[in-house]
Amino acid sequence: MATKANSILENALEKAKKAFEESLNDGSSFEDMTTQIDRLTKAQEDYLTKTNQLYETGKLTREAQLAMDKTDNLMAKQRY
Repeated sequence: MATKANSILENALEKAKKAFEESLNDGSSFEDMTTQIDRLTKAQEDYLTKTNQLYETGKLTREAQLAMDKTDNLMAKQRY
């Protein structure tokens, strides 16, 4: 008798969960939302990585230009 009651309760909870998911997410499940969040997080990390790479490259370029401006070595200035 207890297992039948548990089964009925589990079914009711599963239906309530499904109804709740559908009401919040236009029918998407929590797993779908988690997948979307994971994809967005990965895209954000990739974007930040690329942005940091570009920033560091620009910084090194500026440092090299400043060093070339300060040098008296004409050969080095002509080379770059």
